[in-house]
Amino acid sequence: MSHEINDSITTWNVNGKEFHFDVYDAEQNEMFENAIEILRKSENFPRVGKQSEIIRKYCSLFREFFDNIFGKDSHKDIGIVDNVRVCNRIYLDFLEFVNRQKDEEANILSNSSISSANRQQRRISAKGKK
Repeated sequence: MSHEINDSITTWNVNGKEFHFDVYDAEQNEMFENAIEILRKSENFPRVGKQSEIIRKYCSLFREFFDNIFGKDSHKDIGIVDNVRVCNRIYLDFLEFVNRQKDEEANILSNSSISSANRQQRRISAKGKK
């Protein structure tokens, strides 16, 4: 079971609601990876036919994406509707949220003792090869 760290970096605020997601939690990241596969389906998405049907089908991918990450029918609270512009903006906002987590963690790791120890170990290895 995942251990949740509730802080601002792992809380996504959208449509007046809060959703917890930690990209560095293996279980949650796996759900994210599986949801990304859903969106890859859109690459083979038919773009011919009635525009209204194409919009509904396109937006259904985002409903499925968010439901896979946050649970059944979570797309309703997130605000996913049959509107391409709304779906794209919410999705991009979520990706920005995920990227902020990655950026913050990268900053933490670059200043951590583990990173320093790895640098020191590489230096020692390099000296041994000379």
